[in-house]
Amino acid sequence: MTARLRTIYRLVPVVLLIAVGACGTEGPYNGALVAGEFIVGDNRVPFVLLDGEGARLEGAAVTVRFYRRDGNARELRAEAAADYYEVEGITPHVHEDGFVHQHMDVRGYYVVPRVQFDEPGVWEAEFEVTAGDAEAGRGAVLAVQASPRAVSVGEPAPPTRNATLAQTGDFTALSTRAVGLDNLHEVSVAEALGAGKPFVVAFASPRFCSTGVCGPVTDLVAELQGAYGERAAFIHIEPWDLQAARENGRLVPSDAMREWRLPSEPWVYVVGADGRVGARFEGIVSRGELQDALDAALAP
Repeated sequence: MTARLRTIYRLVPVVLLIAVGACGTEGPYNGALVAGEFIVGDNRVPFVLLDGEGARLEGAAVTVRFYRRDGNARELRAEAAADYYEVEGITPHVHEDGFVHQHMDVRGYYVVPRVQFDEPGVWEAEFEVTAGDAEAGRGAVLAVQASPRAVSVGEPAPPTRNATLAQTGDFTALSTRAVGLDNLHEVSVAEALGAGKPFVVAFASPRFCSTGVCGPVTDLVAELQGAYGERAAFIHIEPWDLQAARENGRLVPSDAMREWRLPSEPWVYVVGADGRVGARFEGIVSRGELQDALDAALAP
């Protein structure tokens, strides 16, 4: 298999880098959104900050202002402080000769946990950064849609009949995680819905990831499975057809990815005992964010 994958599925760009000075105040940092789907209503806005050489700015105090754009005019609609999180995980790296070794990843990112976009169209996120004595602002453009493409909060979870370990007997047919076995392939989504208790389902491919954050996200879901035991089910689904990815380097969406209408990966969903989506996370997500959503689903 070649190291360079040929994508045949049109992905929503998950990292949106905006040129210096494209909008907002002059300064040394570029804002990079790490999610691609924003909709009318409540939104989670995760991002990283990069300097002129592409290095990340970690742990700064950041305020984000959101503007509605109309041509060259813009109107301030919301302002919020961003939270900073770090996640870590092990991700397999594939060399050109096919050799695979493991990378320990630590990813820091910022997130505005909740912002309201009240109409579709072009919006701008402007970042005001305080790092020591330096202050700067940078802008990133958001395309806000009238309705979601991916399965959204409040919708019934699709009753996906993803394969389980009991059915296949082969862990490598179900997962590209850099582990020999995990407990994330015991039940299908359909079975979890039938059990009538909350569950978490992660769509991510640690080896064939199009965004580079699938390994840490999947490792986090596995950690929470160990912490929550029988209180909730935890499911990992590879979004790509693994046979096509391994044999031909093609990223072909799986049936499950199509059923959940996912335009990118990774995505993590928390589904309540009523079978409806209580929270969804596109791209990178921290233990704190995911655990808060799961605790809410488990609350009496």
